[in-house]
Amino acid sequence: MKLTTALLSLLSATTATATATATALTPRQDPQPQPSLQPFTLNTFTIHVPSARAGTYAFSTLTTNITDPNSHVLNPSHTLPPSTAQNCRATFLTLSSPTEGPWGRTWPCDDDGRKEGYWSMRVEQIEGGYRMVWRRTAAIWDKAALKGYTRVFEGSRELRVGEDIKVGCANGDGTCSYWLGAPVEVEVKEIEGESA
Repeated sequence: MKLTTALLSLLSATTATATATATALTPRQDPQPQPSLQPFTLNTFTIHVPSARAGTYAFSTLTTNITDPNSHVLNPSHTLPPSTAQNCRATFLTLSSPTEGPWGRTWPCDDDGRKEGYWSMRVEQIEGGYRMVWRRTAAIWDKAALKGYTRVFEGSRELRVGEDIKVGCANGDGTCSYWLGAPVEVEVKEIEGESA
């Protein structure tokens, strides 16, 4: 009986000490929040539809140039600076066909030469215009850690002919051009972040 009482007293004292110690511990600090993302800037958007005359180049082109003004932290040692995707280009036969147009496909962009990931563009047809989607994959390979780090950001914007997009056609030969009236902002979100 005395042994049981002594064990209960010891257990009670140990529990009280552990509780006091746990209460005195510094609360866990949450990681610092990432700064909010600034929108991408769509600098240029052009479509060139060639002449319908026999013997002329048959393909139309849709070309964009877009900038991500954000710097992205991939790990404590690597922060990637802003980036511009140049010559995001879709080549296709006609805007009027659901199968021969640029719709629903992913088209590569030229990067700015830093070798810090890559850009792509997707074109979707909507009533009176286009829904454009750009994706920036910010990526590096850490040689010391033998590990890759990636964060993926996606921006999208609807562009409507007669509002954001201007149109001009040559008389008689079917040549038409579409262009962006002025640079516009493109809302962006992070869709993926991982180390590989």
